Amino acid sequence: MAGSDILIERGLEIDEFLHRITWFVNSSPDFFEEAAKFRAMRKVWARIFKERYNARNESSLLCRMHCQTYAPTLTREQPFNNIVRSTIYSMAAVMGGVQSLSVNSFDEALSIPTEFSALISVRTQQIIDLETNISKVIDPLGGSYYVEALTEELEKKAISIIDTIQSKGG
Repeated sequence: MAGSDILIERGLEIDEFLHRITWFVNSSPDFFEEAAKFRAMRKVWARIFKERYNARNESSLLCRMHCQTYAPTLTREQPFNNIVRSTIYSMAAVMGGVQSLSVNSFDEALSIPTEFSALISVRTQQIIDLETNISKVIDPLGGSYYVEALTEELEKKAISIIDTIQSKGG
């Protein structure tokens, strides 16, 4: 929000730049919480910029996210298990509505990824996209009581934190 305020102070309209912003986020172990996090982030973005900044362009209200799977949880001891970890993190991100995804290679806890491990990461993305058809569904977790409740809880917490920060001057 502070960045938006600065651009507005310099004479730009909110709808001139908001649609160009992309967030870089990560996805970590708690599948449902991660999916709900991305869903809540989209809702908070739309709410803040519609209600507080009067954004009118529908494109401005779409929160764009690029997700990278969470590398610190990858283990050195059993690196092949990291394939499953990264797949779960990827599924949470896609089901939460991110627009793009980078999957960490299974051997990143050991060294720079090998050509083979990089290929596995690419194939993980391709299988999720082309074989599950999840990316063809707008909100695959919408309607799930648990995910909806968790999304709402995270949204309320985020708005509360934002309000606290704003009340102290931003």
